[in-house]
Amino acid sequence: HKPNRADRSDGGLLLLSDYPKEFEEEADWLAGCMLLPRDGLLHHCGAGLDAQRVADHYGVSRQLATWRIGKTGVKRQLGARQY
Repeated sequence: HKPNRADRSDGGLLLLSDYPKEFEEEADWLAGCMLLPRDGLLHHCGAGLDAQRVADHYGVSRQLATWRIGKTGVKRQLGARQY
């Protein structure tokens, strides 16, 4: 994806910014998929780990773990547990 704007820092680093919101959302989705793969979530949640313990295991926030557990369908697949 191409940024809307490219700047240089005082140190000469290329700074890409102002990506369209659609691209940022796509990047967030991909990051969540890579950090919390569905198969891993299914395994850990199926073993009884709650969202906080899943987050601790993967080194991510509880909010991200909760979001991925819901978005992947793992929560629905395993039943009405609290995440």
